[in-house]
Amino acid sequence: MNRRTMLGALFAAVLGLGACAARAKDEDKARLFNTFYLEGEAVTWYLLMRPDRTFDLIGPDGRKVSGQFVASDKEVAFAGRHFDYKFENSNVTFTADEKDGPGTGVAADFPPRARGQKAKYISIQNWRKAGKDTEPPVSATPAPPPDLPKPEPKQPAPPPMPLARAAEVSGVYVYSDSQNREHTLKLVGGGTFEYFAPDGRKANGTYIYANGELTLDSGFHRRNFALAEALGGVQVSRRDTDVLKPGDLLGEMPPQERTALMFKRRGAAPGPAVTPPVQPVAPPPVVPDVKPVPAPEPAKPPEVVQPKPQPKPPEPPQPAGVKSMDELAGAYSYRPNPLVTENWTLKADGTFDYSDSNGAKVSGTAKLEGGVLKLKSGEVERSFAAALNGNILVLARTNDDNPKITNDLATMSPSVLKEAKYEKK
Repeated sequence: MNRRTMLGALFAAVLGLGACAARAKDEDKARLFNTFYLEGEAVTWYLLMRPDRTFDLIGPDGRKVSGQFVASDKEVAFAGRHFDYKFENSNVTFTADEKDGPGTGVAADFPPRARGQKAKYISIQNWRKAGKDTEPPVSATPAPPPDLPKPEPKQPAPPPMPLARAAEVSGVYVYSDSQNREHTLKLVGGGTFEYFAPDGRKANGTYIYANGELTLDSGFHRRNFALAEALGGVQVSRRDTDVLKPGDLLGEMPPQERTALMFKRRGAAPGPAVTPPVQPVAPPPVVPDVKPVPAPEPAKPPEVVQPKPQPKPPEPPQPAGVKSMDELAGAYSYRPNPLVTENWTLKADGTFDYSDSNGAKVSGTAKLEGGVLKLKSGEVERSFAAALNGNILVLARTNDDNPKITNDLATMSPSVLKEAKYEKK
């Protein structure tokens, strides 16, 4: 064998070993090299992943993003998104992990969107077995219009006006998601709410509404939203303080993103009251001028001995108004409902700490003016009439109490109810 033949054989052996190593390297992730469809009755999300590490992702509206992906035997990343993955019968379940980012283009909406949430994708072979169409979504691009004079540009619509009073927000609201499933939110005027998910699950609790800001509290989780008036309903968007909680029904309630959603009001508003017609009054009958016959004097009724009035029971002691911060200083607790406990401590120097079992926590300063206790933390100010009845501190909201929901002091009781009774520890 000559020198050239030996070199050729050696080069072919090296290439063969490299190919075997590449195949062995991809064995732990080879099942990713496939086409997948988001679980459902029809094609919504389409994901094609190739052995050369290129991918195509097409959304329900036909928008597309392509590029390179990277993967290990447990994790995969593409288009600014990062997921843990697990296979079952060639189907894959993606879970958004702590490395997940906002995403590029249509990938920003690719399910799952919130950390910890999961989404199941069906392989093309199982999708075909179910007899479903395998074509990816197509963008509905309208035909170009004929050459017509360009219309004047429309002026931008004015921003929606914020709601101002709790009476305007009570009612039943419905949001339809991208799969035409209805989410129902019922706000009752007394300060309670009910949320119904499309699958029939239900969450309820209390809410606080002031100056266009709505807080829902189920006793297990709390959501903070901004509300604005819109035609036929309200626009709902997440506040900066809003926290999602996968696995909790209220924590999974839309909106999940930072964009505003339209909740339509269900049912017509009540019409004006109708005043019944006034029936005409007939004139009195004409009575002839006849002299009346005097009636006999009635017999005197027997004398009735009136019982002596019983003395009134003594009234219970009324709470005494608080006159000094030293008198008010101490630690207190209150349970607005069986699932929540509030605790707060007031010191004689005018500082206080407040927390509850839902995780709320805030500190600030207090002052007492003519029996009115004023608490302040950041931009939030609360105003209560304070009175002591033994070891019970009674706090009642004053007319000036109008908390802005920017920190947890806004949720301190009393909120929905007019007053709260804190027990001194």
